[in-house]
Amino acid sequence: MRKSKDFITSPRIKGEGKDFLVTFILLSENHGYRMKSKGAIPLVDINGKSLIERQVEAIKAVFSNFEIIICCGYDSKKVFDFVKSKFKNVNIRIVENQVYENSNCCESARIALNNTVNNRIFIMNGSLLVTPQHLSEIDWNKTCLLTQESRKLDDFEIGVVSHNKVIQNISLGLKSKKWLDSFYLYGENDIRLFHNMISSIEFKNRFLFEAIGRMIEEVKVKDVEIAKTKTYKIHNIKSLMRLDK
Repeated sequence: MRKSKDFITSPRIKGEGKDFLVTFILLSENHGYRMKSKGAIPLVDINGKSLIERQVEAIKAVFSNFEIIICCGYDSKKVFDFVKSKFKNVNIRIVENQVYENSNCCESARIALNNTVNNRIFIMNGSLLVTPQHLSEIDWNKTCLLTQESRKLDDFEIGVVSHNKVIQNISLGLKSKKWLDSFYLYGENDIRLFHNMISSIEFKNRFLFEAIGRMIEEVKVKDVEIAKTKTYKIHNIKSLMRLDK
């Protein structure tokens, strides 16, 4: 693959190095579409480094105090072995959704949330090539979604409608800006509400955006628009090949 400035790890952002603990949950239970031969999503090669390495580098560029929970399913043993050997000095651990083929990302999020007691939790699709610039734009004192204008995107399907920077609607097929498959939960009350919701049997086979749609009926969720940096999601062979063009 070609080298691209999009994938150069940025130095620690001035004014960052936040010392409060943030939990990063990566939902990586499935392989990408037509990408089974590439292995588990965290191990997919992006310009000579695995996706999980690039995600960890982005987090470390902004935070000095964090924990990472990767929820795996497909090829979980290989992910565990890689993480154990590669990240000996990083606060990172693996949990497994053993029924990932018969459940959905709400179940994976529930399993991961059961493994932390923190009150700042960033949940993201494990296919997302997150950058320090994305993380630096988040308001870490409010529950929020990351969004971007749809004209900049190729691989995101869930649209959002917001008013005065508060999410009003989130749904598949909305002709508006897109949700970047990432969701920040702040505070004990919001986390408990979301956790209780996805622990219900009705959400076992639902998508994360469906749970968020239910949550915004009760909680104000801030719209954080990522305006400057293009976002990539490596979720199918097409999106992986696009990085090589």
